[in-house]
Amino acid sequence: MTKFLLLLICLCVWHINVQADQEGAYKQYYKNGQLQEEGTYVDGKKQGPFKGYYESGKLKEEGTYDDGRPDGDFKTYYENGKLQEEGSYIDGKQDGDFKVYYEDEKLQEEGSFANGKREGPFKIYYKNGNLKEEGVLRNSKVNGLENLYYESGNLKEEATFKDGKADRVAKIYYEDGKLQSEIMYKNGKKNGLAKYYYKDGQLKSEESYKNGKIEGKQKMYTESGTISFIDTYKDGTQINWQIFDQEGKLHREVNFYQNP
Repeated sequence: MTKFLLLLICLCVWHINVQADQEGAYKQYYKNGQLQEEGTYVDGKKQGPFKGYYESGKLKEEGTYDDGRPDGDFKTYYENGKLQEEGSYIDGKQDGDFKVYYEDEKLQEEGSFANGKREGPFKIYYKNGNLKEEGVLRNSKVNGLENLYYESGNLKEEATFKDGKADRVAKIYYEDGKLQSEIMYKNGKKNGLAKYYYKDGQLKSEESYKNGKIEGKQKMYTESGTISFIDTYKDGTQINWQIFDQEGKLHREVNFYQNP
């Protein structure tokens, strides 16, 4: 064991012992002498209000402890004094509504906790105030419809989730609102038909999946709507490839060897 590692272990043990022996008013300082943290210990555990500070002396965070565990309202601040985040704890676990703010005080995110896990509706915002993402969480996993938006406010993506996994159709849109893709999911895996579109709405490609693996024919089209390629798959492995000319007539075909 190196001397450095031995010293580090000794320091860690010493720090734990210091906290275990801590009683009454407590203050910790930066190297420049500025107060870093202050509060009270009872029987070696944090008790009551605690505050943390930036090295500049500005308030960084504040909250309340009970028997060494966060309990009550907690707030964190940017160094300019603006509120960064606010929430609450019960018996050491985050519980209730919380909000996160940008440095210019605009709302960045809002949602709720229950017994330490994300629960219920949530929303995330762009700096310009427009909605970026919204959905519902159950046991910290997305359940139900989740929408994502462009910074302009237009819908970007919409999908349905079950226990945090995509389920049923998921759609992606171009910023002008036209459909870019639609894909079927089951239990978090692509399952069923998937279609992709050009910006003018013309079909670009289509393919099918089975339990996350591409299955059957994958068709690709030109912007004019003419077939250009057809790839055929079995259990996710390509077994055939066809290329077509500008008029949509078969130009070349290749079959791929499969191991028995």
